[in-house]
Amino acid sequence: MLEEHNLFQSSMQQLHDDVGSADGSTGVPYAIGGKRKSYNDDDDLSSSAKKSGYSMESSLSKSIEKHGETMLEVAKIAALEQQKNREQAIAEQERKRVDNRVNFLRGRINDLRDNKRGMVIRLADPAMQNQVIIDAVMREVKGIEDEIDINVEELNSLVETPKKSNSTPSNL
Repeated sequence: MLEEHNLFQSSMQQLHDDVGSADGSTGVPYAIGGKRKSYNDDDDLSSSAKKSGYSMESSLSKSIEKHGETMLEVAKIAALEQQKNREQAIAEQERKRVDNRVNFLRGRINDLRDNKRGMVIRLADPAMQNQVIIDAVMREVKGIEDEIDINVEELNSLVETPKKSNSTPSNL
């Protein structure tokens, strides 16, 4: 009965634990599929399975390495973007600080000029003909003028634009 239904070979194959499946897996009996041509075919399948496993492991290793490199590049790009954003934020804060200072100086200069104008108008009043009062008011006016000059100088340094030259560079 074993020979009649070719079960003897199938039983023997089930007892043989080497590479038995068509895809080269080990520990699987070669009970299903075509017959082997020789025992050397078993070595060929085993070596190809080893090569295939090594190739898959190598490919997976390369893939993981490439993924790691890609993630590193992404991290570098993100870090550069964050650095650029920080620099832009710092520059924007500096511009706002300068603008606030410029606006303060302009307002302060206008206030000082208004005070000076008011003091000069008081000096023109005929009731203010006392020399001591005139000298005190003139000293105050002089102090206001000095403060205006200092504020104008600071304002000019903050809003100064570089001068452009129309001359062509000299040939060396």
